[in-house]
Amino acid sequence: MTVNTLIRSLKPKLPYILAGTSVLGFALTLKSAWTTFPKAYMQLEEARIAYQDYRGQQPTKLEEAKAIIRLTAPTLIFAGLTVTSMVAYVTITRQQIAALASAYTVLNEKFNEYRRHVEADTDAKVMATISRNSTDEDLGAENLLYYIDHYDNMFNRTAYQVLKAENDLNHLLTRECCASLTDFFNLLGLEPTPISDMLGWDDSTPWIEIRHEKVILDDGLECYMIKFDTEPSTDFLPF
Repeated sequence: MTVNTLIRSLKPKLPYILAGTSVLGFALTLKSAWTTFPKAYMQLEEARIAYQDYRGQQPTKLEEAKAIIRLTAPTLIFAGLTVTSMVAYVTITRQQIAALASAYTVLNEKFNEYRRHVEADTDAKVMATISRNSTDEDLGAENLLYYIDHYDNMFNRTAYQVLKAENDLNHLLTRECCASLTDFFNLLGLEPTPISDMLGWDDSTPWIEIRHEKVILDDGLECYMIKFDTEPSTDFLPF
């Protein structure tokens, strides 16, 4: 393994290494200070007495400082390494946070652009659905009789109300990445059923294709069957 390869492999782990080094350095600094400082104090006092006996005067502040640094050198080294590791850890972490924030901003802009594109495409598909499923007569204000799979009762709505609910359902799916059958019932103004909360679609279905099939019942009543090309399933929730 080359040096460059080793550096590249360690770079993602560097914050963890620095954090561990900081903790270890802090522990070593405390241990060193606990054992070194009392000895250093005693040796410094002995050195002062010897210095005064030899020269007849007290050592200067500079000479005392040099002696303190020499006697407490291990503790100062551990403390310096600890501070350096902590500063490096904070610096690298801030850089990573800034990079993540920048990446999130770009990703969010891309997602918003994608969502605007999908919503525009959704509106175009709704117009195509209107053209395919309804005649000019159907799009009036007249209530039509509808039936949905997974819903026990027939209900009356205008074609516009049904198509708007379908459009809003697809917008919800685009925005939230999931939509339930209960959401569709709510958009139609219908009461949810015991199973409607457990059925729905996730983002693996980019567009819920819905068809209206005109059928004549046994009693001669005209009804529109609302059918989903992609049936709602129980595994649409992210948990």
